[in-house]
Amino acid sequence: MCTALWGEDEPEVNNLLRRPSSFPKPKGMHWRAYEKKCKQIVQSEDHYFRGLLVVLDRHYWGRR
Repeated sequence: MCTALWGEDEPEVNNLLRRPSSFPKPKGMHWRAYEKKCKQIVQSEDHYFRGLLVVLDRHYWGRR
């Protein structure tokens, strides 16, 4: 999803340890649109990590 906003040329765009707001605003994009898209990316990453933690808990630690 981050690559859709910044493109493949941005270094570390697929690094999930960096927050989307740490990347520069794409040239020509309004600040409101940029902040809205960053918020959407953060929300989708948060949903992904919550689901991943459930799977890891079940698989590695036997929690249900």
